[in-house]
Amino acid sequence: MVASSSLSPRSVLTCAARHVVRSAWLQFPIGSPTSLVNNLDVAQRLAASVGSAHGIASLIRSPDRETLLGANITEDWATDPHKTRLLADAIESFIFLYAPASVAALGRSWPLGPTISHSKTLSVPAGRGTTPNWDTVYSLSRAELSLGPYELRAPPLKGRFYSLVIYDGYQNVVVSLGTPQYVTDGIRLLLVGLSSPRENVAAFRAWEDSAGPITQSDAPRTGIVEVATDLAILLVRVQLRNQSATPDPEEIALIQEFQAGISFAPYRSSLDPSVDYTAKFPTFPGNHPAVQSATVDPAAYYGWGASVIAQYPAPASTLNQPIATKLKRLGLLSPTFNFSALDEHTQTALAWAIPIGNRLIDVGFLAAAEYKWSTGWLVNAHTWGVFGSNYYDSAVAVKGYIIPNTGVDAVYIVNLVDDKGHPLNGSAYRYSWTIPNGTLPYDAARSGWWSFIVYDQYGVLVENELKRYAVGDRTQGLVAAEDGTLTFYLQAAPPTDETERANWVPIPSDAFLVTLRLFNPLPQFLEGRFALEPLVNLGEAPPVPEPSPSPSEPEASPVDSPSEPGSSPEESPSEPGTSPGESPSEPETSPKDSPSEPETSPEDSPAEPEASPEPSPEPEPEPSPARRHRRLQRRRALM
Repeated sequence: MVASSSLSPRSVLTCAARHVVRSAWLQFPIGSPTSLVNNLDVAQRLAASVGSAHGIASLIRSPDRETLLGANITEDWATDPHKTRLLADAIESFIFLYAPASVAALGRSWPLGPTISHSKTLSVPAGRGTTPNWDTVYSLSRAELSLGPYELRAPPLKGRFYSLVIYDGYQNVVVSLGTPQYVTDGIRLLLVGLSSPRENVAAFRAWEDSAGPITQSDAPRTGIVEVATDLAILLVRVQLRNQSATPDPEEIALIQEFQAGISFAPYRSSLDPSVDYTAKFPTFPGNHPAVQSATVDPAAYYGWGASVIAQYPAPASTLNQPIATKLKRLGLLSPTFNFSALDEHTQTALAWAIPIGNRLIDVGFLAAAEYKWSTGWLVNAHTWGVFGSNYYDSAVAVKGYIIPNTGVDAVYIVNLVDDKGHPLNGSAYRYSWTIPNGTLPYDAARSGWWSFIVYDQYGVLVENELKRYAVGDRTQGLVAAEDGTLTFYLQAAPPTDETERANWVPIPSDAFLVTLRLFNPLPQFLEGRFALEPLVNLGEAPPVPEPSPSPSEPEASPVDSPSEPGSSPEESPSEPGTSPGESPSEPETSPKDSPSEPETSPEDSPAEPEASPEPSPEPEPEPSPARRHRRLQRRRALM
C-alpha cells in the first residue's frame, strides 16, 4: 500500500498554513519507497484515469483512493456527489494554474528588458537549476508588453548551434529562431502583446517595408510578432563546443561577443525611472520552485495563480469552456480572488488539490509520453512547446523541463528504470548504457549534437571528482570499440578498469534519472523509428570510498530559477532545464529589475523524510545497498 497523508479536511488547511514554502526545490517522484516510480502499477492506473472524461472524479470515488491519490480522502468526499465534483474541479483547476503560475514566477525572477542576464560558463551542481544541461550558456530576460512593444535584436552567429526562443505566459513557444531554422544572419523582431500600445507598430512596419524582401543570405530575419499574453520570456541558448569543466577561454570570448550584441528593449521608448517595476510586477516568494512545492500554502498558491491569469489572460486556444467553468466556479477567474473569503468546503477542496494535483503531474512525468519504448525511455517529440488547451501536458513539462525547446530544436528523452524495470538507484547497482556504432539520429550538418546527463532526485547535477556532469559528442577521452560503439558505465564509485573509467558517468548513491538530449534531431527519431538501448543492470554497486558532497544541500543562489539556463550560484537566474555556471562574474542584472530570492534554510529541503530506526545497543551489521534494495523490492511485492 502506498503511504498517504492522513490529514483531515480541517488539518489540511491548518498544516498548509504553516508551510508557505517548505520545499526549496521540487522533488521528482523517485526519491523514496513510496514514490510513484516504485509503484508503477499505481502510476499506470492513475495515467489511464487522468485521460478519461470523468477520470479524476472516479479516482476520488474509488475504494482504494488513498493508495491511488496518496491522500486520506474521507468517505463523505467520496460519496457526496457535490463534494466529489468540487474536489475534482479543484484538482483540475490546480493543474491548469500550474504552468502559468510557475512560468510567471520564473519570468518575474528574470530581469526586465532592457536588462539581459548572460551566463558566462556551464552549469554546476551548486547552481541548483532543475534538470540543467551542461552544453550551452544562456541569455535570459523578459518583457512586460503592457508597457509597450519590445524590439529584439541579435547579431549573426554561424558555425555553432544556437536558438533564440520567445515564450508566452503559458509556456507556449511564440517564435523560435536559430540554427535549426537556418537563421544565422541576425534577427530583428518587434514583439507586441495583448494590451501593448500600438502607436509605434506602424513605424516598425514602415521600416521593414523600406528594407524590402530578404534577397541575400546575410540579411537579418525581421518581423512583427504578436504575443498572446503581455508576458514574453526570452531565452537564448548557445552551444559551448568543448564539453569540459574548464571551458576554452576563446570559446567563452566568442560567445560573450555574441551575447553583447543581443538587445531586448522597449521600442522607441524607455522604462520610466520613477516607476518601481518590482512592485508593479511582484515576484512569488521563493520563485517557481516554491510555486511547485506540494506543501505550498493554498492561499498563497491560488492567490498568485488567480493574479497571474488576471494580469495575463489565457488565450482562447488555451482556456477552453470546460476548464473556464471550473475556474469560475471556484472564484479563480476573479481579479479580486480571496482564498480566506471562500466557504470551508471550497477551501478544503483547493487545499487537497495541491498534493493530489502534484501527484497526478508526477504521473505524467512517469507515464504520459508520446513514445514509451520497452527499454524504458520516454520521448516527447511533437507535444512540447505549443500546448494549446492541453494544460495537463503543459504542467508535466513545466515541472520537469520548464519552458523547454520544441521538437524541431531539441528532444528530451528520459529514463528512470533499468533493463529489468527496476528504478535506477546508485546505492544498490551499477549500470551500463551503449550507443551502437556510436551513432545517434541528429543532424550534424546543421550543428546538431547530443548530450547524456544524470540528475539526482531533485533534478540537480551530480557532484563528482572528475567534474564530469555530462557526456556527449564533444567529450574528450572516451574509448570506443573498433566499430565505434560507445559503452558508458554508470556507478557512484570510480571504476577500477581503465576503459570503464574513461567512459565513467558518475551517479549519486541514491535514486536518480537520466536524460538524453538530441539537438537538431533527425526525422527517424521524431517519428519514433529509432529506439535507444536500455540501461543494463550490471549487478551490485561497489562501495564508494568517500561519499560525494550532496548537490541537494547547497544554499540556494540569490536568483535561482528555472531548469535550463546555465548560471552559477552567483550568476544569473537559471533557466528551465539548465543550471548555473561554474563561478562566473556577476551577471548584467539590475537589483531593481531582478529581485534576489530569499535564502533557503536546510529544513526547507524537499526531501521526503525517512523514519528513524529504533536505537539498538548492539546493531546488526548493515546489509549491502543491493541487498537492502532487493529486500525493498520484495516488500513492495507484498504490498
